[in-house]
Amino acid sequence: PFTTYAANPTHANHNAQGYRAEKSKLYKADPDSINIVSLGGSSTYGTRVYEKDSYPYLLEKILRQSTYTEKTINVINGGLGGYSTPNIIALLSGKIVHLDPELIIFYVGFNDAWTRLMFSDFKTDYSHAQKSWVEPDFPFWRYSRFLDVIADKLGYPYIEPHIHSVAWRQMSGDPETNLRNSSVDAFRSNLMTLIGISRTHGSIPILVTQATDFKNHPLPANNKEWIQAMGEHTKVIAQIADSMSVDLIDIRSLMMDKKEYLIVYKGRTEKGCLLCFFF
Repeated sequence: PFTTYAANPTHANHNAQGYRAEKSKLYKADPDSINIVSLGGSSTYGTRVYEKDSYPYLLEKILRQSTYTEKTINVINGGLGGYSTPNIIALLSGKIVHLDPELIIFYVGFNDAWTRLMFSDFKTDYSHAQKSWVEPDFPFWRYSRFLDVIADKLGYPYIEPHIHSVAWRQMSGDPETNLRNSSVDAFRSNLMTLIGISRTHGSIPILVTQATDFKNHPLPANNKEWIQAMGEHTKVIAQIADSMSVDLIDIRSLMMDKKEYLIVYKGRTEKGCLLCFFF
């Protein structure tokens, strides 16, 4: 299930390789370039912001302006909304390593915690939360443009299925119970795997603690569980950075609960699928 959900190369915001970039821009392993890859979920991709406001785009701009080198510096946006460490392992091994990146930045934590809290029967490969891609159910009028127009006029517009309905299982269980019955060990193992893959291919991994906004959380009833889960995951990131001698950037302590740095979006809920992107 972790390779079938990938960025669509035909999307207007993606290049032909499926990265968030201009259509004309293609990346490759090139001795005349310094490739830096940013991996993570929607906060890396830049969900609900323009590409020029995403952090990989801004980082590339800053590095090109401040670094003296005859090589071209590329910061490749390999993030995608909802991506957790199993997705990133698949992406890293299948595509990213072939770009021969100098640095790989891992900004992860929230989506891994999400799989622990919002889904029951925890499994270490996260298959309790993610599923293989399925074709969404369409209302009957969508099969006729004529009926579709009538339905829209009558107040029944078609809503594009959200990614949660085709790539994730329906959320289940109580977050407090789910957290108690799950473990952070899978996240720890996945981080070690990501670091191992990176170093095996000659890239330098960098871990970044993930910022969250609990004061404006879309699930305020479960803030206690979210704080606990994110605390556990952040602690693991710091431990792995220390034990494996990986550079750590502690963004979390600088940005946590600071509304001016984070986007809060509360969308509609469809069949139990929460449509929020604040992480």
